[in-house]
Amino acid sequence: MKKGILITNPLSGSYNDKKINKIVKELQKSGLDILRYDLEKDEKISSVISNIDSNDIQHIILAFGDGTINSACNALMNRDDYNKFIISVLPMGTANILAME
Repeated sequence: MKKGILITNPLSGSYNDKKINKIVKELQKSGLDILRYDLEKDEKISSVISNIDSNDIQHIILAFGDGTINSACNALMNRDDYNKFIISVLPMGTANILAME
């Protein structure tokens, strides 16, 4: 079974815990073993991304606003093994410009 990590920011503009739980259940039904990780206040997404083991996790799902998604993608590109991951984005910010573009 493929493993994924769903990283959320409970402080994002349109964050909804009920919605996140539903997403986790749907992803699990599709055959993806999901680890959920909620950022703590003042925790940097770059440190979370840099500590993901690419031998264990194949799929990174980012549920944030535009700024945190940008930071996460930059942190991922700083890894030598960035191409081992499948990246998905769930827009959960206030404006969600990325999703509209």
